[in-house]
Amino acid sequence: MIKILITEVSDSGISAILEKGKPEIGKKYLLEDATNGTLAQNRLFHLLIEEWIRSGCCSWDTGVRDHVKRKYGEGFEAYLFWDGEQLKKVTTLEQIPKESRVSTRCFGKLKSWSDYTLKQRRLCIDKLIQVMIESGVNSKRFNEIIEDYTDR
Repeated sequence: MIKILITEVSDSGISAILEKGKPEIGKKYLLEDATNGTLAQNRLFHLLIEEWIRSGCCSWDTGVRDHVKRKYGEGFEAYLFWDGEQLKKVTTLEQIPKESRVSTRCFGKLKSWSDYTLKQRRLCIDKLIQVMIESGVNSKRFNEIIEDYTDR
């Protein structure tokens, strides 16, 4: 990863300080806001999930990303349920009749991480960090991830 700090912008170009990595001459790079950009948040989210699993402090064995999105993120964006005659799609759990709210007749569709807004991602990441700390994650790698996150 290459990390730069833009120090000046003018009509003739930019001035920057190289903070990390080594860019290659002749190679094109896409710049994105490292503080709040989508790629930065995506990378952070996945690094945190991987570290939580690696630490052994996560109580879920499988599907950790989906559990996090459901419990600490935006949750389900739609529900499918069988009413006895046909499959129906609704946007809230309350729209499903109580008799159809059983695991064999009702399914939720999680909101995709790529559809989260920057604010929704930030809130989910903040909750995830809090839960990781509360669950006992305290590895060197976790501290490096958090340090990089707070440096932004």
